[in-house]
Amino acid sequence: MTRILLRGGYVHTPADPHATAVAVEDGQIVWTGDDDAADHFRDDATRVVELEGRLVTPAFVDSHVHLAQTGFNAASVDLSAARSAEEALDLLSASPQDLVLGHGWDETRWVGHRIFTGEELARATGGRPAYVTRVDMHSAVVTGVGGFSGRVERDDHHAVRAALAGSTTRAARTEAIRAALTAAASHGIGMVHEISAPHINPADDLTIIRELEGVLPDVVPYWGALDVPSALELGVAGAAGDLCIDGAIGSRTAALHEAYTDDVEGNGHLYLTHDQVAEH
Repeated sequence: MTRILLRGGYVHTPADPHATAVAVEDGQIVWTGDDDAADHFRDDATRVVELEGRLVTPAFVDSHVHLAQTGFNAASVDLSAARSAEEALDLLSASPQDLVLGHGWDETRWVGHRIFTGEELARATGGRPAYVTRVDMHSAVVTGVGGFSGRVERDDHHAVRAALAGSTTRAARTEAIRAALTAAASHGIGMVHEISAPHINPADDLTIIRELEGVLPDVVPYWGALDVPSALELGVAGAAGDLCIDGAIGSRTAALHEAYTDDVEGNGHLYLTHDQVAEH
């Protein structure tokens, strides 16, 4: 039996609002109370953790994550603070990566609201391939990836993702997934729902997740596809999650009844029909 005693902090539990200590045996919470009462657990404890005033709470659950993308984004160029297309390009030009990855641009906050072009991106990266996603992940600007250059959305964006997955080693995807789970644990997250889908990531990511070892958050996998038999073969919790009905307003891909006032080309896109959703 492994018994861990944590004491000297604030233990968030409805059963005992004044608890300062908690005892855990073989992964199960067996007792909460104050530090004085915790002394009878100390002698048999495998480990005693002095909290020094820290807060202990139940672990959180993140119900919508893309683990590989989260891991890769953490190592990419953060464009969330960029104030213009030119500033974003300057940040991207400083990336040391052979494949330049960037994330988080939002042209609605930029001077002039202008999105940089594929040609500008190619010049900024010195001809290196680049994949730079908008903050909502429903569109991107790319160069030298899958034969695309410029802004991509919907099927073109899916093709770019597939090309990137095909050029990424399994070891790199494994490390990205592990990095995402490690970061989740560091923020008090004890479980995540991996929302995989054929237009987002390869199904092998689900196998990678099952093969990971170590103290990591639990993962509940989903596969967002109309093809339920394939989801069953993958052993996921459900054929759900990123089963997208439409896109995102920021990327101008969400389906509206009328045209976007700043986009004369249309009113977004429905990815699935009402009948397909109802049948699923």
